[in-house]
Amino acid sequence: MTAVARQHELDPKMVLRWSRELNRKDLDQLDEASMKQAKFVPTAEDYAQLEKENEKLSVK
Repeated sequence: MTAVARQHELDPKMVLRWSRELNRKDLDQLDEASMKQAKFVPTAEDYAQLEKENEKLSVK
């Protein structure tokens, strides 16, 4: 786990704490839908905003 922490430039103690929190007993009581992470689906507006940001950055 410490190798993963170093790879992502994180404090190993923080990664170990996250691991302990994930092993909490109350997580067993959650249903599958509650444990799934939301998926980000960019919209056309998101892409337009990114294009504007890229243009601003490339001009500088």
